[in-house]
Amino acid sequence: MKFILKNKNNFEKEINITIPLKNIQELKKKEIIKIRKTTNINGFRKNKIPIHIIENKYHEKIKKNIIKNIIYDNLKKIIKIEKLNIINEPKIIIHQYNNNSDFIYSIFIQSIPDIDLNILKKINIKKIKIIINDLDIEYYIHHVINHEISWKKNINQIQKNDKVIINYNIKKKNIFHQLKNNKITLLMNQNKILPQIQQQLLNKKSGDTFLVEINVPIKHPDIKYQGKKIILKIHINKVLSPKKIYSKKKIIKHLQNIFNINHFSDLKIIIKNQLKKEIDNLEYKYLKNQIIKKIIKSKIIKIPKEFLYKKLKKIEKKINKEYIQNKGNIIELKYYNNLKKNILKEIQIDLFMQLIIKKNKINVTKEEIKNYIKNTSQINENFIKEIQIQKNKNHIYNNLYNIILEKKIINYLLNLFFIQNKTYNLKKVIKNFNQ
Repeated sequence: MKFILKNKNNFEKEINITIPLKNIQELKKKEIIKIRKTTNINGFRKNKIPIHIIENKYHEKIKKNIIKNIIYDNLKKIIKIEKLNIINEPKIIIHQYNNNSDFIYSIFIQSIPDIDLNILKKINIKKIKIIINDLDIEYYIHHVINHEISWKKNINQIQKNDKVIINYNIKKKNIFHQLKNNKITLLMNQNKILPQIQQQLLNKKSGDTFLVEINVPIKHPDIKYQGKKIILKIHINKVLSPKKIYSKKKIIKHLQNIFNINHFSDLKIIIKNQLKKEIDNLEYKYLKNQIIKKIIKSKIIKIPKEFLYKKLKKIEKKINKEYIQNKGNIIELKYYNNLKKNILKEIQIDLFMQLIIKKNKINVTKEEIKNYIKNTSQINENFIKEIQIQKNKNHIYNNLYNIILEKKIINYLLNLFFIQNKTYNLKKVIKNFNQ
């Protein structure tokens, strides 16, 4: 085998390969002998069929097997020689294959450039330890467990925790026209619509109307308004304010009945034990988010423009399809976000993770998945029931594989970063880390 490796950019590579005719002929003989051992043809004893008959009868099968074996066996050798970290299904183009000449073909791959992981030693990571005290437990009881909310009509000014139902019309030739999908329900404490609209809603009342001017991005999925300046008339149909079902005394009484206890001190012990089961997830999530931010900021993997452009086009196509199918709303914030910036972050993290997996041969065994299921089932009784439902099984197992794999990568990275240990109370974590 002779091969020439061409770098199109940091990621994309072209490998031109030539296999001498002599090698092809040897492989062809082996393939014919292999087929002859398992083939029966009337008039011939098993394993005594003439070679030329096998060759004529199974010509396409022989050709297919030779090409498949040559391509993938040689690709493995090239990967090892050149130390490539392939991240895609190779694209193969056959230039020449016949009985009288060499076999010539090309393979097009995407490969992550190797990186020096010692760079990560310069990165500081805070590893938090969450402690629980009595005030945290009371805060958790009153603000987290009491999450059931009913809504009451609000005739006063809109506040940040309200639910608001609005509709809007778009101005065309000095007349406001109603769109097909012009109604939206939103929670004011969630950033799901354009900020200039959300800000104007604050302190207004049900029945109010106001105008807003929007610059629609040229890449917006709604083709009619791409790159245009539009004026919307927003009308507030209804405003609802949250009303918690339980008072402080009622929720404590409610929990005491559930756990069959009489004293608040006993309830706090039970809550504390339950919280300990959740603390690991809180600590891990904070750690993971921090690592992702640091890796992106370090720009440890530089993405070529051509590579990013192809990914961007693919995502844009997916978003446009989703917008049409789900009847997307033109004021939704996600269609105005910097898609290129977000995709770049996702690619950097994805490629970085893949590189760590390949360099360190990180994998997840069936035994590890079984242990994870066993441990999770002890905390969540419904978890094992979900797994037993056949239609959920493959999906859940794939998710578990990815969860365990991610944790293994994080644990590996912790040995590279410079770690600073920090202690927080639960209340601060819930407030500041959006848990």
